[in-house]
Amino acid sequence: MTKLPEIIKLIKENQINIVQNIINDDSFSPEDAEELFILLYNYTNSFKNYNTTPEILILAWNILERWISHDKIIVAKNKRSIEEMKMYAEIIKTLKIYKNWLFAGFIVTQELLNKYNLKARNINWFIFNLLSIIAWIKFWILLIENGENESLLYIIPKYKSEEAEKIRNLFWITYENKVVNKNYKEILETISK
Repeated sequence: MTKLPEIIKLIKENQINIVQNIINDDSFSPEDAEELFILLYNYTNSFKNYNTTPEILILAWNILERWISHDKIIVAKNKRSIEEMKMYAEIIKTLKIYKNWLFAGFIVTQELLNKYNLKARNINWFIFNLLSIIAWIKFWILLIENGENESLLYIIPKYKSEEAEKIRNLFWITYENKVVNKNYKEILETISK
């Protein structure tokens, strides 16, 4: 969809009436509609976040009513490729428990990403679902090698955790910014002390 960046910007600016006009255009295809619905689905966290306004719901309903099957699109969204599943299997092998079950973590190296020719994206859902079922863990980390001296550090608490906040502060990362200008081995060494 060539209009997607423009539509994303309009949605974030809450200019839904303009988006409605775009989807009413004859050149707006079922494929465009499917892509836009997935965008809305992700943007609102399955229509559960604060940004799920009545206008967003009306837009989503218009897309569903005119072009696509909701069930089909949710199933398609959640399918994973065999290569992606193989990568997840290798990530699971990196699981380590730290500081007497205080937190657990996964490490995704550049080598692993290169092996499967995948980007460091959409791994959060996997980590969240897997580690949220492990008892006693207060928070978990996902550490992704992003370059020779740069890593992405995701800290995902089960509930409010002072320890998780201490690690965030230690590396000067926020909820929005996950970039740490150190290689993943240095980060691991620091947080496992």
